[in-house]
Amino acid sequence: MTHNCQQSSFANYHTLPGREEIIRIRRQRETRARQLWPHAVSYARLITRIPFVRMIAVTGSLAMNNVTPNADIDYLIVTEHGRLWLCRALIIGIVKLAARRDIILCPNYILSENALHFPEQNLYTAHELSQMVPLSGLAVYWNMRRLNEWTARFLPNAAGLPPTAVSPQPTHSRLQTWAELPLRTAVGGWLERWEMNRKIQKLKTAVPTPSEARFTANQCKGHFHTHQQRAIQTYRAKTEPVNNLK
Repeated sequence: MTHNCQQSSFANYHTLPGREEIIRIRRQRETRARQLWPHAVSYARLITRIPFVRMIAVTGSLAMNNVTPNADIDYLIVTEHGRLWLCRALIIGIVKLAARRDIILCPNYILSENALHFPEQNLYTAHELSQMVPLSGLAVYWNMRRLNEWTARFLPNAAGLPPTAVSPQPTHSRLQTWAELPLRTAVGGWLERWEMNRKIQKLKTAVPTPSEARFTANQCKGHFHTHQQRAIQTYRAKTEPVNNLK
């Protein structure tokens, strides 16, 4: 049924007969991923120092070492509850700094610590959770995995950290604690509400229909397209003929 192709610099690849060309594409994408990882780690360390950031992880194609030539760096970021939108405003400053160097950062999923459970329990979400590569905040990462143990129903062999040479960095340094003090005030609370209301209103006007984006006090999910829906539909279309043979 399958034809195995071995490459000297990679583990075994498995492909259907006549599709050996995709191995060359896969190798090219991993080469590009190696170029992006140092940037992903470097900017993650900057973001980790932002007040109230509690975890940052790489997601998307880079987490899989399977990036296209013009791919960006996707991050999932967890913040302290009640300061998500202030965090986001500061994170965007680093995004703009990276853009000046032609590095495209995409912090497209920001959550607060009390919103770590994912209600959408499907293969796509399980894959995203299991494959994300934490770069800081390992304790928060493990808490997120614990609160989403349902992923084992879809990917029972993906219980631990994904294979990577990146060591997660500690978070919440003394300098970060001091920087948070002025924002742990009534003024900080007012600024959070002001930024949240202003930005949610602006983002909602930019959301196409349909969309998977969500904007609340505890979540900034900038998924402006329907990648999840399309991926699940494609998967079902390809697996239904096989399932019908059972």
